[in-house]
Amino acid sequence: MMTRTKPPRDSEPDRVAESAATSKSGNPEFRRAWVACVAFALLAVLTACGASRQERQEDLEGEIRTVLLEYLPALGEAYASADSNALLGLAADKERAAVEKRIQDLLQEGRVLHPTFKELTVEEVNDWNWANAFVTTVEVWDLRVYASGFEDGDPISQELGQRQRVQYQLKRDDGGWLVLFRAIQE
Repeated sequence: MMTRTKPPRDSEPDRVAESAATSKSGNPEFRRAWVACVAFALLAVLTACGASRQERQEDLEGEIRTVLLEYLPALGEAYASADSNALLGLAADKERAAVEKRIQDLLQEGRVLHPTFKELTVEEVNDWNWANAFVTTVEVWDLRVYASGFEDGDPISQELGQRQRVQYQLKRDDGGWLVLFRAIQE
């Protein structure tokens, strides 16, 4: 049976590396300095990630606010015109169908809602995998209700400056956001 032996290390870099590893690794001062250096590097990385996370959250809130500032006037137009197609490209099919049902329910009651969007405050944005967002807002609307067919006349009722707390679910779609769900909180 033949026994293999390792060839001797002849290169200078190998001997220097081995010598440094054995002499410094046993030194407690070297270990403390090394641990401190690694801890500092880790802290720097975590701090940088935290800052970028905060920046991404601010960017996300800005994107959501922009989408809602486009969606809300379109929602008012959908109700006033009794046509949920005003929400195409802004709301998912399921949300457009829910708005259409509310429009039809009002028409069956002989009423047409003319909401005018006034103000938006985004209170909270929570994201999930940067693909979905759950949003809470406070919205201010001027609401006027007309008898169906008499939208040019005086409103049956009106409530100006109505404040509503609203929850949304949105999803990313082709680089933008679509409203999946909108619910007024009681």
